[in-house]
Amino acid sequence: MPKVEYRKGIICKRCNNISLPPFGNRLCQKCGAEIVDGWNEKDGCFIILPTAEIISVKVTHKFFNRCIYERAN
Repeated sequence: MPKVEYRKGIICKRCNNISLPPFGNRLCQKCGAEIVDGWNEKDGCFIILPTAEIISVKVTHKFFNRCIYERAN
């Protein structure tokens, strides 16, 4: 039986690629758009650019360490 959890993440507005923090890359791994502008020391959070949107993500953990990311409604 797969395990399901809900986490906060971001979605690229150009290609709908979903990413979860911590963001190791500033660029979208699918289309190359810049989606994260670094870490804000004052607020303690990532700076999300207008090319991305913060969403709730449904993470389904399958067998053999495979995860499926879907936008939660």
